[in-house]
Amino acid sequence: MGNVLDVIRVNQTICPDLASLRKEVEDYSEIVLKDYIEKCNSYQYVNSLSHLNTKIFFDSIWGTIELNEGEILLIDSPIIQRLRKIKQLGLVDLLFSSANHSRFSHMLGVLFASNLMALQISRELEKSGVVTHKKVFQVIRLSAIFHDCGHFFCSHVTERYFQNNSSSRLNKLYVGSTNYFFSNLNIKPTFSEIISVLIVNSPSVRKLLSVLDKGFEDLDFVNNNQNPTIENIACLILGYPYNIESVPFSRIINGEIDADKLDYLKRDAYSTGIPSAVDTSRIIQKIRVSNSSKPLKMVSKRSTKSIPCRQLSIHPSAINTIDQLMISRLCMFENVYFHPKTLGTETYFRVGLSELDSSTEGLLDSLTTTLQLNDSDLINHSINFSELGLHKFNIVDQKQFDNSKRIFNNIYKRYLLKRSVAISSKNLTFYNPEHQRFFEDIFENENLEKKTEFINRIKEKHKGILKILFPETVFDEDNIDVVLMFSPQYSSINLNSNVVIAGKTNTSRNDIFESDNWLKSRTSRDKKNYIITNNEFRYSIFLATELVLFEYYGIQLRDTDLYNEKDDERINEFRTILVENGAYQDAHPLIQLESLSTYTAIFEDLSNRWGRFEIPNPHSRIGTKIDSQYISSYLKQFYKFEKEFGDFQIFLNEAVTLLQSIHVVTINEMINSLKDNLSEVMRIEGCKPDDIRIFLLGNFQDSSSQVAYLINQINVLLDASWVVKRLDELDENESKHIIVFIDDAFYTGNQLISIFQELAGFPDNSRILKERHLPKLEPHVLSAIQKSNTYLSLLFKNTEKEQDILRELEKLGIFLKKIIATNEFPAPYFKSKGFTSTKVEGSIIEKYFIRAGEELIRSKSINVNGEIKENWPQSRISNSYLGYENAQQLVILPWNTPTYTITALWMSSNKSDFVWFPLFPRIDKKQ
Repeated sequence: MGNVLDVIRVNQTICPDLASLRKEVEDYSEIVLKDYIEKCNSYQYVNSLSHLNTKIFFDSIWGTIELNEGEILLIDSPIIQRLRKIKQLGLVDLLFSSANHSRFSHMLGVLFASNLMALQISRELEKSGVVTHKKVFQVIRLSAIFHDCGHFFCSHVTERYFQNNSSSRLNKLYVGSTNYFFSNLNIKPTFSEIISVLIVNSPSVRKLLSVLDKGFEDLDFVNNNQNPTIENIACLILGYPYNIESVPFSRIINGEIDADKLDYLKRDAYSTGIPSAVDTSRIIQKIRVSNSSKPLKMVSKRSTKSIPCRQLSIHPSAINTIDQLMISRLCMFENVYFHPKTLGTETYFRVGLSELDSSTEGLLDSLTTTLQLNDSDLINHSINFSELGLHKFNIVDQKQFDNSKRIFNNIYKRYLLKRSVAISSKNLTFYNPEHQRFFEDIFENENLEKKTEFINRIKEKHKGILKILFPETVFDEDNIDVVLMFSPQYSSINLNSNVVIAGKTNTSRNDIFESDNWLKSRTSRDKKNYIITNNEFRYSIFLATELVLFEYYGIQLRDTDLYNEKDDERINEFRTILVENGAYQDAHPLIQLESLSTYTAIFEDLSNRWGRFEIPNPHSRIGTKIDSQYISSYLKQFYKFEKEFGDFQIFLNEAVTLLQSIHVVTINEMINSLKDNLSEVMRIEGCKPDDIRIFLLGNFQDSSSQVAYLINQINVLLDASWVVKRLDELDENESKHIIVFIDDAFYTGNQLISIFQELAGFPDNSRILKERHLPKLEPHVLSAIQKSNTYLSLLFKNTEKEQDILRELEKLGIFLKKIIATNEFPAPYFKSKGFTSTKVEGSIIEKYFIRAGEELIRSKSINVNGEIKENWPQSRISNSYLGYENAQQLVILPWNTPTYTITALWMSSNKSDFVWFPLFPRIDKKQ
């Protein structure tokens, strides 16, 4: 697609970000190599450089590694020796004490492994009569030496900060540079890869390579022949083919199966003690070269020769070995790289980096300076950058600067943060669908503004908690760390190894063995995020988070899975103190009520009985189940009225009885009801199914449409072929004059009458209700209805209102022959029960539910200006505390909760002065 060297050399006008990175890298290279180049110049005059002069290194992973003189002098340069002071695994040695090997030792291992791979590929090419020039091996070895030279101090820990922190200047340069690489080469290199190729292309490195030219085998780095070698090295670092001849070698350093992985998986497993099943020798032995049937689009140098494109492949017998490699890699991520303690320490370190970056100019916003830092410059007992010779940076915020030094010093002393709170979609209960956006914004979209707001609220809440729990102690709040640790993004890791299978035309590894699917399914498990803090504040931060989640976001933590029983006891002790001091006044569902534990078995039974009711969530894929904890938390809300009414235990006993009386209608009930009702119509009319037409009573957003979904099952049961339509689809010339309207139920009948008034053309202000369902019917359609034998099929009806409805419809010229319902609504719940109280006259449970309903209706009927809404007269308000028209019904439909159900069971409120989540949330229709 494009020339790699042209991309690296882009000018300031075309891509200022990449041009700025290149200039800063060149300045860095000149600073660190200036004296060394002069030293090498002196050396070559005294000594006769030759690739035949070699030196032996012994490596704990690969054994003996031999280097030629040019490689030795290159490796001895400050730009490569710097890798000795950068740990391969960053901060992992704080968890795995022996995992302190450097990127330098890894570099030597990659050099050795890449040479083995190149030799195997050359042997395979020889079988096709293709001879590999010795220069190819030397270029690959140089690529291995340079491939990691662009890493920052602490390796990936720091690089992830620069790659993800949009507030950093280097992040802006990185994003612009990667976009330019992608648009020109169709690749997205990492930050360290970009820096590595810029270092290789820098004038100082070019000069050094020309000085050492005779020490390399078959390289001609003088006489203006530098560019091909530089570009070839850069291509190998990026995993991008230099030309068609180099394709088999192009992915040796950076590919699906590369020397980098072969070394670090063995080396990291060895140093951490994690068992590894990677048979690297077999993988290398089974490398093959296969002709590619696909045209090569991505290549840096176009060839004038017409030669076949040969690519690296693997012998079929090694497929399982490749699978072992990929599985071992995932296991290393799970057990080492993404271990919670590793992630916690890295997250804490990046907080320190952010403080250092924000508080200085010319330190972490310039590659020239940043690349001169190593691990120990930051992780030590007394950070003093001026002693490093970095005098050109300014401190713009001393407090932030000192805080960054405090954090780095804590890490040096291994005073690390501990996990305080685990947060995932499965350990949270979402009471308010609107607030489910909070979880997605912070933990899936990583919204920085929302994250900062969340953490600041926890810190503020924590201050108040400490004053209550430890009133005599003064805490230095600046030294209390509260950090949000995100779940690792496995999706950002290339777990695939879809190499070509040798001898299988157009067949890749995934076509034969799809272990990648297993890997992806494993990485798609529920991801846990954490709040981490100083060890002595774990409990108090947990309680602060618990309160903030509930009070601000309508979310309850479901468990304390990070803690053992003793921890839980201590947390509960703290919570009790806070409750006694009013800290949970707005979060009663979080308090501990021992009396509720006696109802656990009942709550479990209710949860099973209500399993078909799904709490809707219009904004998120995260669902909420009505389980034992949900029911318990719902009842604890009523505790806010305990001081007003007392007798809370009596209320609980009576409330549990009420809950057991709730009828969540099943789908089978709906099917049987509709079947029986339609059979009754056929019996009355003496007709067949084909003589009946069925219409929705309302629109497709109304409950009648949910009943209509069942018609196919009714067709099977009654050997019919009914299709449910809307009323405005009625054909006036239709010869069938038996019409059945279907709906779920009516209590007052006001909505039913209002729908027919709307169809008849009544204006909004003259109808019983102002809701909108269907447009006015054409006169001929209304006439057809009036001439037909009409029925209304329901599951429930209020017999006391039946005649009133029939009379109102007659005024519209619509004469229903019969309202057929399987069930009649029972008497209002509280009127049908003989509740008594030991202290006050009347029913305690009724007082609690009326009080909750009163607050809910108040929040519903008052607008933002504190005025009562026009459609809420006082009569409607006072008749809605226990369900609209105070119906006091306990009937729940599987898809929604009718308004005739007791108000406190279905209505929610998020007003600042009254927060309430319902047991069976109702979906409000958007008219």
